[in-house]
Amino acid sequence: MKKKTALLAAFCQLAFTFFANAQDFKKDYEKAEALFNTNQYQQSLPLFLALHQTQPNNNNVGFQLGVCYLNAPTHQELAIPFLLAASNDISDKYNPGSYKETHAPADAYLYLGKACHLTYRFDSAIGYFGKFLGLIDTAADKQQTASIRREIKMCSTGKELVAHPVKMVVANLGSNINSPYPDYSPVVTADESQIFFTSRREGDKDETGQFFEQIYMANIKDGPWQKAVNIGLPINQPRMHSATVGLSPDGQTIYIYRDENGGDIFTTHLNGTQWSVPEKLDENVDSKYWEPSASVSADGQTLYFTSNRPGGFGGRDLYMSRLLPNGQWGKAMNLGANINTEFEEDAPFISANDSTLYFSSTGHNTMGGFDVFYSRRDSNGHWGAPVNMGYPVNSPGDDIFFFPTADGKGAYYSSFKDDGQGEKDIYRITFPEKKAEAITVYRGIIKSAVDSTVPQNIAITVTDNETGEIIGTYVPNSATGKYLIILPSGKNYNITYSAEDYLFQSENIDVRFNTAYSIIDKAVDLNPLRVGVKIILKNIFFASGSSQLSPESKAELAHLLDIMTKYKGINVEIAGFTDSQGSEDLNMKLSYQRAKSVVERLIKDGVDSSRLVAKGYGPQMPVAKNKNADGSWNAAGMKLNRRIEFKILSSSIPIKLEQPGNGGVPENLKPDGKK
Repeated sequence: MKKKTALLAAFCQLAFTFFANAQDFKKDYEKAEALFNTNQYQQSLPLFLALHQTQPNNNNVGFQLGVCYLNAPTHQELAIPFLLAASNDISDKYNPGSYKETHAPADAYLYLGKACHLTYRFDSAIGYFGKFLGLIDTAADKQQTASIRREIKMCSTGKELVAHPVKMVVANLGSNINSPYPDYSPVVTADESQIFFTSRREGDKDETGQFFEQIYMANIKDGPWQKAVNIGLPINQPRMHSATVGLSPDGQTIYIYRDENGGDIFTTHLNGTQWSVPEKLDENVDSKYWEPSASVSADGQTLYFTSNRPGGFGGRDLYMSRLLPNGQWGKAMNLGANINTEFEEDAPFISANDSTLYFSSTGHNTMGGFDVFYSRRDSNGHWGAPVNMGYPVNSPGDDIFFFPTADGKGAYYSSFKDDGQGEKDIYRITFPEKKAEAITVYRGIIKSAVDSTVPQNIAITVTDNETGEIIGTYVPNSATGKYLIILPSGKNYNITYSAEDYLFQSENIDVRFNTAYSIIDKAVDLNPLRVGVKIILKNIFFASGSSQLSPESKAELAHLLDIMTKYKGINVEIAGFTDSQGSEDLNMKLSYQRAKSVVERLIKDGVDSSRLVAKGYGPQMPVAKNKNADGSWNAAGMKLNRRIEFKILSSSIPIKLEQPGNGGVPENLKPDGKK
């Protein structure tokens, strides 16, 4: 009797333990299932992993564990053994959501195909997708059937792209930029001296359990990138997502995304050393719908952005808007069917020469998820058929936020890689076989010639000398005087620097026939309006041996007229100079006639003749060498000596004498004794 009682007690204890374990399994499964059903895969993964350890033959848990691994940021290959086991235990009586279910659904083939697709097992993926199609009613479920057949097409595209990889060099930006946390969405100045990017580093968490997005920045100078720092207030706000999406070439305007009112684009401007409070773009861009990305052209006149507003081709489309004279963005225009598809387009980035648009799309001939494409605009303004950037730029996963360098030979992007610091890292790509874009990055610092301070309200006006069209007006940093301008090839540019109570200064940058990428550094010292100050008018042009002003002089003459009209108390000398080649008498006459042509033009435009004096100095007072040491002619020096100067002789307003500069003549070209 005692023995029977003991056996009964043991049985009851075992039953109780089994019941308790079953109850624990039910509780844990339902918790994991709730997270799983709300797509919180990272949170549900450890729960399903623990459940699978208690029931390793439970292929329902294995299936869900595989789906969690499939949606993890890295190591999607871990999903394959679980999904493979699940695919061998499919039940047509599968009961979803039940903790008692131990078999797998037919979807195991679908997700196994996706896992193989993401891990470059394209042929296996095609096979599993085919098996899944064999298990469903393709006639009844046309939408899913079309989706699976599209996945099969992506796998075929992937096979083709991987078989013909693009030659490129990939470099991690290092631990000063990247962290153990996700770092992504890089935007870089045109000279690659400054980078801004988004990171989810340790701090407050959002409702999904992830750290908030914050913007970081770093500089590079004579070596590696300096340590990235949080850009701080007012851009980054507590418990708010702020992400980089676009940047002006000079780094003084950032376009950021905030998930306010459904998600909108904001801008912030660097005023000296302080960033302005981000402001939402006007309603032509920021609608009541979702606008997650934007990119501005180098001249600041055109904005390319993403929106899911009605009237598009489906999902998110790419749009453009032009800046109006009142400073507002004009009506948004869809970029059309060549760019946009029924699927998703996002992350537009326009090239420095405004002719190539890079963007990401889940349409076109993607190899999976978002792929990066580019489209070139023809002379009529039409966008060509998008071209896939190829493998390994693109992968079967999402490839997005591809920021091209100004020369077109490289790009910045983020990716999961084995050599990374943790999660997503930022990398620089170089395409060694790609030809550089024919543009000039023109940069420098503007200061006062008197005390090296930065004059206030400086304007840099860029004009096309051939058409007289003002290409753009730019403002340097008010604290440092730094400026940066993009000059596409094919034009003869007049670059004019002006500020209140300062004499303007101009440079001539002729890149009509330029076929290469270049960076020009130009430091500018502006002289206050003072008696004795003079400037070389570098955009006054004459034909060889002629004193007739060429049409390309129009913009420079307009600047002269402006200063003579604004400051009516000054009297000036217009002086002509030549090189030393030829007869001195003829050169003296030619130099005077050229100066006289400028004076006559100003008089014709309304300047009182009593305020103007024309002088010709011929080859006298050279600013550069006419000849080399061996007696040969120095073409570069001769060109500098052929010039027109503007000099303040007197004034009825209180101004004081200041010594003029040398007009920017390079040291190696200065005449002996003037160095």
